[in-house]
Amino acid sequence: MVVQNQFGLGALEAGFAVTPAVDIDALPRPSTSLEMIYYQAPHTQMLAMIAFNTPQQLTFPPFEGTLCIAPHEAINLVFLPGWIQSTFPLALPIPNNPNLTGVDVLIQSVAGPSLWTLQGAFSNCKSFQIQ
Repeated sequence: MVVQNQFGLGALEAGFAVTPAVDIDALPRPSTSLEMIYYQAPHTQMLAMIAFNTPQQLTFPPFEGTLCIAPHEAINLVFLPGWIQSTFPLALPIPNNPNLTGVDVLIQSVAGPSLWTLQGAFSNCKSFQIQ
């Protein structure tokens, strides 16, 4: 990443300038689908996670940001070794079970140029309940 301003020019090898993010289209209900959207820089690695618990505030340097999903509770939905798009939509069917109403859901991702060499950042943590 190269930055130039009134103070001069600076370069950060293996840096990236996009903060990963996650969002949902609508609050899910039983017998529908949870429509998730993951945002990251094109051509980066990305790991999408989901959990059913209370958000945490965990740090894992050198990754930037905080992880809200406890690692032992994370369900890894998908790993993209080099997704060429800046968005990745993912749908997860919600079974037709009324007992799922009120269940807390967390989604988050970690994305960056090389997750294997610990170059990346955690996205925001999207927290919601099944309606």
